[in-house]
Amino acid sequence: MKAKDGHCKRKGTKSISRSKKAGIKFPIGKIAHFLKVGMYSKYVSAKASGVLELAGNEVRYKKKKRIQPRQIQLIVRNDKELSKLLRSVTIPGGGVLPNIYPNLSHK
Repeated sequence: MKAKDGHCKRKGTKSISRSKKAGIKFPIGKIAHFLKVGMYSKYVSAKASGVLELAGNEVRYKKKKRIQPRQIQLIVRNDKELSKLLRSVTIPGGGVLPNIYPNLSHK
């Protein structure tokens, strides 16, 4: 079927997002855009796969199916380089690192 501009339209086929093709839940296009705009790609691209792998391992260990913000928070804050890079970033739902000041604990 030809459209007004002379190009043929596809019938019945819907576009599939990159997230759907990859089988993941977060938006690949949006993340790629922010990496390009913020110029973080040279810093984050090598570490992102490591963070996701560690988070995936943690999720598998706990026998869950989703990576929660809590796992990402713990992995990022316990890694020296990532913590420095993302020091001003708040991960929603990530909570805080477990820490008890020595002067508050019972002796």
